[in-house]
Amino acid sequence: MLTVAVIVAIIACVSQAAKDVKWSATTLELLILGIVYALVPPLLGFAIYFCLVHSARHFGRILSTIKATVDFSNIKNQAILFTTISWIAAGIAFWMFADFADPGPTVLRITFIGLAALTVPHMLLIDGVMKSKQVSIT
Repeated sequence: MLTVAVIVAIIACVSQAAKDVKWSATTLELLILGIVYALVPPLLGFAIYFCLVHSARHFGRILSTIKATVDFSNIKNQAILFTTISWIAAGIAFWMFADFADPGPTVLRITFIGLAALTVPHMLLIDGVMKSKQVSIT
């Protein structure tokens, strides 16, 4: 049933793109992601979407607000710091909980527990603090 819904969505996007060129990028993205999802395991497909599409689009959306309020070197330093801390924390969790004979389930647990732990603070920051800054800047 879900396959039928995806096919209908692709047909709707392609027909919309034929009428309005603004839909071309959306249609191309949908087709490429559809091919990726058909070829790779679901978690890898999610990771590709999340890292290459969602994160890039999201960061691009908030970058102007960040640049208006924070120096670029500060952005870079914070990104490096928090990325390093996250990788170290994940490494410690992996070392503490991994079954080294079969590390896959532990990697999945750490990844999704980490994402879950970061989602609410991220939403509060972006939808709360950043939205009020965008309104006051624009």
